[in-house]
Amino acid sequence: MSRQVPNNTVALSSGVRLQDISLAETIEQTLYIQQPIDMVLVGGYHNLGLFLSGLAALPRLITIQGFAVTNSNPLIMDPQSLSLVLHTTAYQSMPSTSVDSNSDLEPPFLEREQ
Repeated sequence: MSRQVPNNTVALSSGVRLQDISLAETIEQTLYIQQPIDMVLVGGYHNLGLFLSGLAALPRLITIQGFAVTNSNPLIMDPQSLSLVLHTTAYQSMPSTSVDSNSDLEPPFLEREQ
């Protein structure tokens, strides 16, 4: 599977600067693929909130595994200069494969009563 770097659209539209991004190796599960992504963003408090809100609105499921907010310049108390270190995981469904109709992979809520 090819590794794709997420675009910077959410960061730009929320007014934060994406300082660093790193992708870990993908983890393949039975029905989905996990892509761990670590990011460092710089911006104001409200802009960082807009960024997180923008992540939640993306069509792909992204969970936040951990985060830290610090003053990016400790010598100057500037609320417009915060640094957000974000540990996330993006999820993607496995590519479609033909599955036998008697497969055990069918979710229980789709089973038919007999």
